[in-house]
Amino acid sequence: MTLSREQARTAVVTIRGGFAAGTWLAPTLSGALFGISRKENPAGPYLGRLFGVREAALAVEVLLAAEAARPAILRRHAAVDLADALAGYLAGRQGYLKPRAAILATAAALGTAGLGLWASAPDGALNPAAR
Repeated sequence: MTLSREQARTAVVTIRGGFAAGTWLAPTLSGALFGISRKENPAGPYLGRLFGVREAALAVEVLLAAEAARPAILRRHAAVDLADALAGYLAGRQGYLKPRAAILATAAALGTAGLGLWASAPDGALNPAAR
C-alpha cells in the first residue's frame, strides 16, 4: 500500500495538530512522553507551549493555503523539521537531552519532514515505477 500525497498531507497536519494540542494543554505530560522531566528542566512546559503554538501555526498554514501553494509550503515546513531533527541530534550529543528524548525528538522531526516532502512531491517524482 502506498501513501498518497493527500494522505501524507493529512498526516502532517494531524501530527502537527496533535503536538500543538498536547504541548499546549498538557506540556508537562507531553514533555514526559519525550523523556523531558519538568524537575530537571523547569522551563520545559513554557518551551513546550511555544513549540505547540508554532506547530499549530504550521498546520493552519497548510489547511488555509490554496492547493497550488501547498507543495512549496510543505517543503518549507520540511526544512523546519530538518532543523528540528538537527537540534534534537545536537541536544543529545551535547547532553542537553537524555538519549531517549533526543532519539524521540529527532525521529519525530525526521518523520514529519519525510511526510511533508512526500506530500509536496509532484506526481510520480518519488515513484520510479511511474517513470
